[in-house]
Amino acid sequence: MNATTDDALQVSPLPPAGWRRPPRWLIRQILVLGAIACIAFLARFFLIPPKYTATATLRVKMMRPKILFPTAEQEPEYAIFQKTQIALILSNKVLDPVVTGEAFPVGGEFATKKEKIANLRTIRQVVAHNEDPAQWLQHELTVEFPNKSEILQISLSGEYREDLPKIVNKVVDVYMSQVVEAEKKERAVRVDNLKGLWTRYEKNLKETRDALRKQAEKLGSGDKDVQSVTDQFIHKELDKVDHQLVWVDHALLELKLPAVAAQTRLSRRRAEHAAKEEIGKLEDEVAVIDAQVKSLQDDRETLRREAAELNQKAATLGKDTLDYQGTQEEFAVQSETAKKVKAEVEAMDVELKAPDRIELIDLARPPTNRSWPW
Repeated sequence: MNATTDDALQVSPLPPAGWRRPPRWLIRQILVLGAIACIAFLARFFLIPPKYTATATLRVKMMRPKILFPTAEQEPEYAIFQKTQIALILSNKVLDPVVTGEAFPVGGEFATKKEKIANLRTIRQVVAHNEDPAQWLQHELTVEFPNKSEILQISLSGEYREDLPKIVNKVVDVYMSQVVEAEKKERAVRVDNLKGLWTRYEKNLKETRDALRKQAEKLGSGDKDVQSVTDQFIHKELDKVDHQLVWVDHALLELKLPAVAAQTRLSRRRAEHAAKEEIGKLEDEVAVIDAQVKSLQDDRETLRREAAELNQKAATLGKDTLDYQGTQEEFAVQSETAKKVKAEVEAMDVELKAPDRIELIDLARPPTNRSWPW
């Protein structure tokens, strides 16, 4: 029984049926590839240094803080505003002064050190590889709003932990001065321009008001009803004169035939050597008719002068009235615009004292934890 058991436990030195030994060249390739993988892993572990990350944090509020008054300033959508801030941070306007400026104090052991950003090992290494530091920063900086929040993070990863917070904080410093503070100054300049505009409107309003007063005095009244009555009176008088002129012309026409007839009789009787008494009567008749014609002609000239004067008054009144009405409309437009400008000035004077929309929460600190590049 023991022999049978030993035979059962004995392992056969022969491989199972159908099994083939792998070729030796395949075994050698597998061993070589495994060795290369192990060497590459160890080389990456020991030769590629870990990276540190320094991060500064700001808050970009969704709405511009207000104290009380709305203003006429146009505000973009918040998503567009966020993208604009990211683009500005990564722009040459910010990054060029960063790489040429002094390191921003970060506290602790670095607080008393002042050195050029260009002298940091990180930047020197970039220059040694013939890269532009500003373009390198554009590629290496991480600027984002995590989870689409109001929090803005500016981060930089690298090998030299002492350099990273200096560079990041310099980016923050230049961004706050070149972008945030510049925008505040632009708003203050806008208020100054509005105040200058308001001063000009006040001067124009005074001049227009004086012009209205003088035009009203020229018209006799600035009241539209009074102007209308005056205009109606002038046209009524003009109608009377026109009717009188028609009557005078008609009377002259009626005297024309009698005057011709009387003159004809007088001439004929003189030719006939009529008696002096008859000729004297005819001469008196002609003289009476001539006197009537002369009187009517004088009346006609007088009426024509009156009509011309009334027409001139009517034209002048119409022009002055139109001028007065035009000045009134101009004054109304100027007054309305001036009110808007004044309201904007008063609102901006208050709102410039509101809290900042973009504020610093934390400067970057020297990182203590490092991350491996795998």
